[in-house]
Amino acid sequence: MLPNAMAQQAEPESDQPSEPQPSEPRVSREQWLADIEAARRRIEARRREGRSFARSEPSDAETAREAFQRILEDDSLRVGDIVATSRGLLMFKGQSSNERSLNDFAPLERGATKP
Repeated sequence: MLPNAMAQQAEPESDQPSEPQPSEPRVSREQWLADIEAARRRIEARRREGRSFARSEPSDAETAREAFQRILEDDSLRVGDIVATSRGLLMFKGQSSNERSLNDFAPLERGATKP
């Protein structure tokens, strides 16, 4: 083989991606092992206390509270708008100039029409 041909074979082709270089670990092995051991202790403590690892589903009351909070924070709400809540249909009166509250809504009577 010619020396020039050998040099070309030794050089990597520029079209192919180069292999990523291994980087230095961010934590030492000792720190990693300590973190694992701490996690094991936390898990074991939760088991002894009978606590679940899964998040519990919100109660109906919590869901209703969160939904009503979103209604109170809705900037597009206008006087006469009707919203559906766990308490039934409510009409926005819009009397509060500051923060909105339940007092800014009136129950919608059956057969009532929007003003």
